[in-house]
Amino acid sequence: MAVLEWLNPEIIDKNEEIQCTPKTFSLKRIFPNHFNTTVTISYNLPAEKDVEIRVFDLTGNQTATLFSGRQPARSYSTTWNVGNLPSGIFFELKAGNFRQIQKCALVK
Repeated sequence: MAVLEWLNPEIIDKNEEIQCTPKTFSLKRIFPNHFNTTVTISYNLPAEKDVEIRVFDLTGNQTATLFSGRQPARSYSTTWNVGNLPSGIFFELKAGNFRQIQKCALVK
């Protein structure tokens, strides 16, 4: 940031968050893992796609849909309050032909 300010200080708004378009699809590390009531899910979309984020229990039954809809290219992060789910859960991110799953431990 300091280099950009030095090169042209008029074009920098210090309160504006700089968004870069990700280069690849990814479901980032679920945080925290192990968690008690809330968990943060972060993911990258390098192109606008129809997106689904779903939650499954250890037997493969879908227990929740966190998001379903079209999203533009960028990085996303959301916090989810789990409620009353079993101890082990999986998060699935689907965006177009991309699909990634992560296991997460809910500690009760």
